[in-house]
Amino acid sequence: MRTLFRIGCLGILWASTLQAGTNLLTNGDFEGGSLGRLGTVSIPGWNSWGGSGWHHSDTGACLGSKGMKFWWDDSGLWQDFAALEGLTYSFRVQVMDWSGDTSSNNWDFRIEAEFYTAAHTAIVKQVVGYFDSSVQPNDTWIEIGGTITAPAGTAYGRVVLRLWDWKSGISGSIYFDNVSVTIQKTADYNNDFHIDYEDYLRLSRFWRQTAPEYDLNDDNFIDISDLALFVQDWLMWQEPADAKAIWVDSTVAYQEIEGIGASLTDSSAWLLHQFLTPTERQDVLTDLFDPSAGIGLNYLRQPMGASDFRLQDYTYDDLPANVNSDYLLAYFSIAYEESSIIPTLQQILAINPNVRIMGSPWSPPAWMKTSGQLGGGRLKNDVYGTYANYFVKYIQAYAAHGIPVDAVTLQNEPYYEPWTYPGCRMEPADQIRLVKELGAAFQQNQIAAKILIWDHNWDNPDFPLAVLSDPIARQYIAGTAFHHYGGDVSAQTTVHNAYPDKAIYFTEGSDGTWNDGGFEADLIRNGVFLVETLRNWAKTVIKWNLALDENNGPKIAGGCDTCYGVITINRSTRQVTPRPQYYALGHASKYLQRGAVRIQSESETLRSVAFQNPDHSIVLYAVNPDAVGYTIKLQWNGRRLLSRIPSRSIMTFRWNGDAPSKADRLLTTGDGQSLLQPLPPVFFYNGS
Repeated sequence: MRTLFRIGCLGILWASTLQAGTNLLTNGDFEGGSLGRLGTVSIPGWNSWGGSGWHHSDTGACLGSKGMKFWWDDSGLWQDFAALEGLTYSFRVQVMDWSGDTSSNNWDFRIEAEFYTAAHTAIVKQVVGYFDSSVQPNDTWIEIGGTITAPAGTAYGRVVLRLWDWKSGISGSIYFDNVSVTIQKTADYNNDFHIDYEDYLRLSRFWRQTAPEYDLNDDNFIDISDLALFVQDWLMWQEPADAKAIWVDSTVAYQEIEGIGASLTDSSAWLLHQFLTPTERQDVLTDLFDPSAGIGLNYLRQPMGASDFRLQDYTYDDLPANVNSDYLLAYFSIAYEESSIIPTLQQILAINPNVRIMGSPWSPPAWMKTSGQLGGGRLKNDVYGTYANYFVKYIQAYAAHGIPVDAVTLQNEPYYEPWTYPGCRMEPADQIRLVKELGAAFQQNQIAAKILIWDHNWDNPDFPLAVLSDPIARQYIAGTAFHHYGGDVSAQTTVHNAYPDKAIYFTEGSDGTWNDGGFEADLIRNGVFLVETLRNWAKTVIKWNLALDENNGPKIAGGCDTCYGVITINRSTRQVTPRPQYYALGHASKYLQRGAVRIQSESETLRSVAFQNPDHSIVLYAVNPDAVGYTIKLQWNGRRLLSRIPSRSIMTFRWNGDAPSKADRLLTTGDGQSLLQPLPPVFFYNGS
């Protein structure tokens, strides 16, 4: 890779095409102007803090006729320069601990790179070079620094020199000289790491013009000499030495992915079906569920009756005041859900027929419970068979509306017994008994819906392990469902390893005021959560409410008042706002097909998970949680590609697994500048 920059007062050629880069700083060698102690005489081109902390030097300790030295803690210099996003900048400074000056070897000196928006908001602040006087030899000039690519939104950059840490004592000094910030120029003008026709088009567009960013020989003019340098790199790959590797191996397969989605609660359905106009509703649902025009969510976990997000309490078998029981389920009805929930589900299935439905009860009917109400209590001893038939009738009633039910869980959060909204306590023995009744009832009625146990937090894997230990119950169980409100995601792997033939599902996790760190933090948290959940064997990733209003409702009292929806529908302005979880989910759901299989992936620094779709395309989901951007070197099947991933961002790649030439990309950045933005494709080349 051609690299052009100036190091202090030295000119260094790294390749035959290399020319000395232009220092973007004013007075980087401190030779010009009237130099003196900070706070007394200004240093041309520089700003400063720490008035007693440093001064100039014109002794033999400097590289040129003048230099600078720090001799006190908490002092520094800084200077701004014009910068363009996407360009790579080299920051350099020469540093020395001079034995001719009394020194206690107690100083840390750093050079920092910063980039800012036009509104003077910092995008990146990164230490790119570090000098520790306690470990460096005296009287030896050391060059420190590094390179960094200006992120999206950059308007200008800043170099900062600072005495970082006062370890002990106050004597001694650090000398420094020849500070430079230069552009690392390359003929790869579009930053796809390949010198090709697209780069030539950019170069030729500025023929015989002034265009510093396209000028390869630093004469500030585009002419035949720049073209001569350009052709030397024609069809060359530019691979940075510090690229972060990601290895994808499609020969090693794990679990099949059944879906990514959320829950159409009573609150969500009312907002979508009753509040929005038909046109607004169609637009919102298309954006949520259409994989081409939207993000392609394809799994919904539906409360069987009321959850805490409801406009009223109800079940499918609520009795008149003069009736105490209904063992024949004569009063069974899903009529309440026919006003908002059922028609919304039908509209979703019309948009995306691949959407699957999971049913989860928050409470059995009150007459079936020891508490006699929807909040609290347990199943009565004599209703297990009846309750199994209740599930059967629910599945049959939904099927009559054209809504197939793919799976059911036995009870939402069986180890939480709320009294202010529907809930029911269940012990492992209760679920063992209910599974046996439900499995037999499903077989008798030829129902293929999967039966899932637990449906609660990661912090109690002993519960599903106890249920799965019963050999009769185990034959009816498809898998274990988990939530994320307690414990560690590794619980999923613990249960998988004990019973590898039983699937793992992640069925509920909400964002809310308790974990709201702002868009950037929430985007990265959701991205890392998705990666770790899928890498721990989950076949589904299902968030909680699909849509809520600006007040985290509408809902009646009881349960969570601080939960967020995947989208927010403001009932005052009618504005629909996707939340960070929308983008984190969309980076997976938009590219993953039904039946995709997780495959092996490993990465340096980044968090990633990879899949192979039924059409053989490969999908890589990568999260950069760090405050700096990286170059990714993606290696697959003897080929590799290069791509930049910005700081605090999620990027998804997709390529043809049979004959790959290029990979499509989606990008969402924590600063909100890119939101599921398609990027130009990047190309594969041979090599590992």
